[in-house]
Amino acid sequence: MDEQANDLDDALARIQKYTAEGKAVSIALCGNAADILPELVARGVRPDLVTDQTSAHDPLHGYLPKGWRWEEYQQKAETDPEGTALAAKRSMAEHVSAMLAFSERGIPTFDYGNNIRQMAKEMGVANAFDFPGFVPAYIRPLFCRGIGPFRWVALSGDRKTSIKPMPK
Repeated sequence: MDEQANDLDDALARIQKYTAEGKAVSIALCGNAADILPELVARGVRPDLVTDQTSAHDPLHGYLPKGWRWEEYQQKAETDPEGTALAAKRSMAEHVSAMLAFSERGIPTFDYGNNIRQMAKEMGVANAFDFPGFVPAYIRPLFCRGIGPFRWVALSGDRKTSIKPMPK
């Protein structure tokens, strides 16, 4: 990380500055995607792409609910795990709704197979799967062309036949 912004306005100002200068600079913004992404949508910000790599597969331990401080989360996760997981899923629904808005604006949007779309769907976001996961969208097409971490097996037991694929 090259720089850390103080808040969203600071982050956006830095991005605008470095973009105008043609510089590639990474800028960290500490915050919750369920807060930040809807705000970016509301402001009409158009990122180059939108992705998510949170630990949404585990709503209790992997996703901090919107508006919660860390200390509050720790206490509630211990005393009310079901309520905490539900609050996280509600936040995921807002997060995914913002991602959908970016996707609808033509911005490449994907998750990384972390189950956030399913969590949002369970919370009522009917079109949560309208943007793809990374592997189906970007990796699977490479596999279909024979590009990827393939291993060949010689069922005949003859190593020579594993050196190249069988003819069509």
